[in-house]
Amino acid sequence: SHLPLGTLHCIAAWFDVAFASSRGGIEGSANEEEGMTWPQGVVLSCAPWEDRTHWKHTLFFLNAPVSVHRGDTVLGEIILTRNRFHRRHFRVKISLTTKRKHEKSGNAERQSQESREYFMWR
Repeated sequence: SHLPLGTLHCIAAWFDVAFASSRGGIEGSANEEEGMTWPQGVVLSCAPWEDRTHWKHTLFFLNAPVSVHRGDTVLGEIILTRNRFHRRHFRVKISLTTKRKHEKSGNAERQSQESREYFMWR
């Protein structure tokens, strides 16, 4: 039998946002002739491997921990819905399925399935 290799407690989330410049540095443009240059755009990220920002990561804890084994596959879907009255309020629905290969046949079989909704207010 497989012994658990680890336990899945939550899903971590972060974001990247890219702002394209409406005044891109086009060669020969008036701003370039005046000695002014504009950035092509800016990317802001709160990914764990980027420099720290005032934005934080978000953890979505599961209803119950899930044992995972080497070779397991975790599939998921995240649906983010904005509140129609309050633009900074969101509903997040996360659905996960963990699949494990059968030891003898090698065929995938479903181990567990979970769905949970979270409400975010900012």
